[in-house]
Amino acid sequence: MTPRLGVIGAMTEDGLIGDYASNKFPWDVPDDLFHFMSRTIDSVVFMGRRTFESIGRPLHRRLNVVISRTMPLTPDVTVVPSFHSALSFWNRMEPELARDGWFIGGREIWEKLASQKTKWISRVSITMIDQSVVRPVDKPIHFDLRRFVKNKENWSVTTQKIRGGEIFEYNDIKF
Repeated sequence: MTPRLGVIGAMTEDGLIGDYASNKFPWDVPDDLFHFMSRTIDSVVFMGRRTFESIGRPLHRRLNVVISRTMPLTPDVTVVPSFHSALSFWNRMEPELARDGWFIGGREIWEKLASQKTKWISRVSITMIDQSVVRPVDKPIHFDLRRFVKNKENWSVTTQKIRGGEIFEYNDIKF
């Protein structure tokens, strides 16, 4: 099977994805974390430096790629200086090592990816977090992940209700 690139993340209806002041999610939804783990295990995960710092360590059983010009070399992490370097890294993987890749955030990485009008993204997984479980934030970070699902007739969608939200899985049927 050909490896595919996707986007995975969680947000509220108004696009809240995090708190800049705390560098954390303003919610605690274990079912979303389980979903994230099950989708990204044994994959390449691409993230920005602040996302890596919010996690605090490399994610187990994933090839961690951090896109940053300032992050020092870190054990068990591949650091690349740009978005294009990340894509080159993924495209140059040996066929026997090739695996799915997921862009897991944060906002700057997703903004760059969305601005590329990329045809590489064939999967989008969005957890819509119920507003009732969101804690107050000091400095909200917003990004609407639905931007990646532009032409809805080209995508199949499945949904799953979870405690604290609902998961939307989009797959490009023309990929």
